[in-house]
Amino acid sequence: MIVSAAAVRGVRLRRALSQGALIGLALGIVVEVLIFLFPDMVRRGVSPDPSVLMGALPVAGVAAVAAALTGGVIVWATQRAKLLPAGTGSTLVVPNLVEVAISGGTVPEPERNWGIFVDLSNIALGENNAVDLTSGELERALDYLERTHERILVRQAYGDFSGAMLGASELGVELRRRGFTLAHMPRLARGNEKNHTDIQMSVDAALIARSRPDVGGYIILSGDSDFTPLLVQLRTLGRQIHIVARERTASNALIAQANAYIPLETIIGRATLTPTSLREAETRLRDALSALAAKQIPTPAAGLPHLLRALEIDITALGCLDVAAFQRVLTGLGIIDEQATSQGVMLAPGSVIPGQDALDRLLQAIGRSVAECDRRKQKPTLTQVLEPIWKADPALDVTKTTQLARIQILHIAERLNIVQTEREHNTHELRLLPGKPLVP
Repeated sequence: MIVSAAAVRGVRLRRALSQGALIGLALGIVVEVLIFLFPDMVRRGVSPDPSVLMGALPVAGVAAVAAALTGGVIVWATQRAKLLPAGTGSTLVVPNLVEVAISGGTVPEPERNWGIFVDLSNIALGENNAVDLTSGELERALDYLERTHERILVRQAYGDFSGAMLGASELGVELRRRGFTLAHMPRLARGNEKNHTDIQMSVDAALIARSRPDVGGYIILSGDSDFTPLLVQLRTLGRQIHIVARERTASNALIAQANAYIPLETIIGRATLTPTSLREAETRLRDALSALAAKQIPTPAAGLPHLLRALEIDITALGCLDVAAFQRVLTGLGIIDEQATSQGVMLAPGSVIPGQDALDRLLQAIGRSVAECDRRKQKPTLTQVLEPIWKADPALDVTKTTQLARIQILHIAERLNIVQTEREHNTHELRLLPGKPLVP
């Protein structure tokens, strides 16, 4: 939360003066007793003369005012030194009290906290500048991002929500329902989609990066290359950056500055993913490594991103946000093998055939378990499905061998349409429903 430093100083000064006045009044009474009343009582051995008491009141009042001013200035100066460290300009950072309460009294760890910034026109407009994104697809995209990013502290969306873009107002309703702050950016001219969204969004994100050190990662829903300078600035500040954009509009320069790129089509359900295509992707990579090994051509792990691009393999199919995570998954499954050499880590084909790996068998077991629960009119949680499976066959616990998180396993199962999810209205807990069965 960003507040004016002048406003904070005013509040602190008024509070300090109030506290100082109470302290001064107490001191005045003490002065009155010690200087006027007590000596008079000792001298005469009787109760104090009321006239003496009345005569002492002005002195007590002067003492109260002096103590109030002195105490107020001292307290205000001390608080100002604490709240406004050297180099602070006209604003200061005050931790959000709700976030502090949720985190148990401390500001949450930055590396686990994220902010989402949505450039609506970039992700919503399709060909001919017509809105080509439904509110349901937007909901699926936001669901995915919330599940795969631990804590979302900042939610900002920018675009023309007036209805000038047919369908944009419905997207605005969905964004507001999800807690986003909407920045209405009307078009500059009829027929012109340019509305300076990129400028406003960049300015706001840069300001938040400077004023909110508790936000360690930024999710940018846009493929516009105009955001490249912003990403350079965020990287300079040590922030993580994930880009979500349409494949046809995603700028290569923008993606090059990000830690991870997530194609929008893969998380809104438009990209086709079947058990066959998933296994084919794994098989293509394994076969390519086998062919290179047969020709005695080494394949360094550092060259994996280029090999995946050449083979047109989508790493997000396995719920991974970067190539390193994708490599860990396939290595843990035994589909590829890592070999340490004097020239670095080299990749080789593994001993496990795609389709026979632990993840594939786990997905089939999840499908059977959810289907059985559905026959009993039950809607289990992910934990209620996974725990019995892993207890019966510990070898299927791929979280220990691949570092896949449970929520990533759920995402893969959803992409394969093995399960569907619905969120309970009161608890917001995800419940699993059967999808189409996993077939070879």
